[in-house]
Amino acid sequence: MVTCIDVGNSALKVADVGDGVVGEVSRIPTAVYPDTSVVRTILDRSTGPVALVSVVPRWTGAIWELCVARGREVSQATAGSIPITVRIPDPERVGADRLLGAWTARELFGAPVIVVDVGTATTIDVVDGGGGFVGGAILPGPALAIRSLGSDTALLPTVVPQLPERAIGRDTMEAIQSGVVLGHLTAIEGLLALITDELDAPARPTVVLTGGGSTVLGSIDGVDKVDADLLLRGLGMLAGRAAATR
Repeated sequence: MVTCIDVGNSALKVADVGDGVVGEVSRIPTAVYPDTSVVRTILDRSTGPVALVSVVPRWTGAIWELCVARGREVSQATAGSIPITVRIPDPERVGADRLLGAWTARELFGAPVIVVDVGTATTIDVVDGGGGFVGGAILPGPALAIRSLGSDTALLPTVVPQLPERAIGRDTMEAIQSGVVLGHLTAIEGLLALITDELDAPARPTVVLTGGGSTVLGSIDGVDKVDADLLLRGLGMLAGRAAATR
């Protein structure tokens, strides 16, 4: 059993993972100063190693300090430790979360495969027919786009991100939901079509959807698999692979 921690720009997710099964997932926001109380609680009820992937440096440091103070073995998934060939310039600058998602999806579903991860940012990451990471697309996630409209305009409100019933909004709230949420859904579907054509793989790529923001989008054309815990599952798989080689 491995305690897996996925630190994103909006939330930290932590769960015990064993044999590919993700246990109960706890979440805490990461926009505030690191509050490791939830992680501390998880660590206190488990004894195995800790696996971490993080895109928030201040949280990375806080979790490492907590694990060291408790004498827990901890490993971090990085661009250099994730076993996937990166076929783009400056591979070390690709986010570890993106590479982890791509590698996990390839291991679970084969190649070619595309991972759509909807969070603070939405990333669309592509693994070609040979199993290598070849890049993708990044766009603002629905919640971030709505917050930007609320904070960077004089009169537009911040609304709840949810899929509207119609494309023609009858008021400002519906219009924002249509433009941001329905527009986001349409953007993902359009990008999937363009990427699939451009990839020109011998077989149609499997499309995997993950990320906390994906729940507001409803059904997305072209998505084959949904795994809300893809990165946590991948951390457990990486830890198991490392243990097997020791």
